[in-house]
Amino acid sequence: MRETDFHRLCAAFETQRRCAQEFAAAFNEKLPSDMCPKCTESSHVPGLTCVACGYKHTSAWAIVRDTEFGYDVVALTSRRTIYASFVVEDV
Repeated sequence: MRETDFHRLCAAFETQRRCAQEFAAAFNEKLPSDMCPKCTESSHVPGLTCVACGYKHTSAWAIVRDTEFGYDVVALTSRRTIYASFVVEDV
């Protein structure tokens, strides 16, 4: 692989990573992460069970996971639940 191809692919992966991170941030912003919607416990993580009352939000927090051809935005509680995929087309 030539150096120019390497730099082109690195830039393409970086662009897709940024897009995936922006998608995850926008997705997570809509979730009730400041406090539990049921008991107002301040340490609530969407998708995980609230330690105070047992409430579990239906949508889990989104995280970015790298793949062979780009990045997936997946649920924190189930990596098989893919919210979005960002693929580098030139691979």
